[in-house]
Amino acid sequence: CRGEFSSAIRRNREKLPPIPTAYDMDFVDQLEEFIPYLENSHFLGGEPFMIPIYVDIWERMIQINPNIRISVQTNGTILTKRIKSLMEKITFEIAVSIDSIREENYQLIRKNGNFAQLMENIQYFRSYCRQRNTNFHLSYCPMVQNWEELPEVIAFANQLDSAVFFNTVSFPQECALSCLPSEKLSEIIAELSEAQLPEGTQIEVHNKKTYSDLLHQVKHWLAQARTKEDFAKNQTKIADLAAY
Repeated sequence: CRGEFSSAIRRNREKLPPIPTAYDMDFVDQLEEFIPYLENSHFLGGEPFMIPIYVDIWERMIQINPNIRISVQTNGTILTKRIKSLMEKITFEIAVSIDSIREENYQLIRKNGNFAQLMENIQYFRSYCRQRNTNFHLSYCPMVQNWEELPEVIAFANQLDSAVFFNTVSFPQECALSCLPSEKLSEIIAELSEAQLPEGTQIEVHNKKTYSDLLHQVKHWLAQARTKEDFAKNQTKIADLAAY
């Protein structure tokens, strides 16, 4: 995440002033003519449950059309009494972005995060979606810092009876698997290929395919890395020959 999407990162890490918001209660009022016809709505972030204007919009939806389904992509760290109250009045679909399922690693990746609270909130969200018969899934960003956990992530998702989706990280480059040298990528492929994943349920089949698709992507990055490295070696040889 970066300051364009996170006010905390923009303030604390990037030391930049807040981006002026384009939305206020006038905007919420303007939505009223559309709300009666909505069936689904999607809210991303930063962290949606920390964005005040989103809460204002949800409250207006509850007043006008409580049959709307609200899809939220959350990092799972925020679950206040007010959010719980809203969730009881309208149907939410929840996707939780999880950085790590190992507490120590999670604390390194998610600065100031609370792993125990995250796990508790995940259980709440999962139970809520079961009761409402609505969608729940996990999303995970495989990175240099957490790729070793991938079989554990699949097991965790299977235990929740939840689909998991993998996002591609390209920035910052020091976190991106695609920027690793071929030797390291070969090591990652070898280790991840050893995982024996179950496929007894529909969710397990989905998650095994998700895992397999990621492995194919890493193999593609390996081929790209080898091509780049071979090109660099050839350029070095050409430069050496030109020096004589």
